[in-house]
Amino acid sequence: MSRYNSLETQFRSLVSSFAGLKGETASAVFTHIGAVTLIESFKALSNLPGVEDVVRDEVDFICRLFDVNRINRNFIAHNVQGAMLPQKGPHGEGVLMTKRTARGKVKVDQFLGTISAIRDTADAILDCWEYVAIVHGPLIQAEHVGEIELPHRPQLPDSLTLSLPKGALSDLIHMQVTPPQQ
Repeated sequence: MSRYNSLETQFRSLVSSFAGLKGETASAVFTHIGAVTLIESFKALSNLPGVEDVVRDEVDFICRLFDVNRINRNFIAHNVQGAMLPQKGPHGEGVLMTKRTARGKVKVDQFLGTISAIRDTADAILDCWEYVAIVHGPLIQAEHVGEIELPHRPQLPDSLTLSLPKGALSDLIHMQVTPPQQ
């Protein structure tokens, strides 16, 4: 989780710099903004007049990269609250994870992986942190877009989850407890 916290701090710093905010002003504006709102704010800033297409494209990529890492981290950190059922289900091998939403409904996800997938997620978060750290200066300091030299983009990680359709949990439980028909 500390890798993700470092990534989020780095992302907040990039958005603050892009907005032209520094120090206490940046902290006052961005400290209590959630990650999703921060992503949307960064995209909105990049769509302001005068922002060139290459910068807008880079901001969009960084937002997508950060967001998939945010989603994967949140899935690992928060979805293990409910039942975990090892499963070979309709979407392959994995673990079915359930939790209650804020409105009290049961949500079912199939975690498509193993401990190695968790390790890969941590590595992807580190890759994202490194990329954001490297592009921070060039993206903010270039006077002419043609002067921007950006590193090779990391690959967007796959989502760890596949939300199952309504009824999938009961279908899978039924498959487990119902003896085969002779």
